[in-house]
Amino acid sequence: MSSFSLSIQNKLCRLKANEVHLLSDTLAREQKKSQELQCALEAEKAKSGHDEEQAKELKSPWTDIASVHWSPQSFSK
Repeated sequence: MSSFSLSIQNKLCRLKANEVHLLSDTLAREQKKSQELQCALEAEKAKSGHDEEQAKELKSPWTDIASVHWSPQSFSK
């Protein structure tokens, strides 16, 4: 192989290596973003579930009171 061919081959190898590094860095950034979004989604789900539980807790005393059947006999004792 001529020195010219070797020079071109070396340059191509360096370009491919640079491209691989760039793609690897891009993939790492995208994976990090994906993890952050997944954590945010899980946090929102947990918050939403917590809010629903609080709403049920706030409703339940009223529901319990409304479900009691009052009669005049209960006051006569």
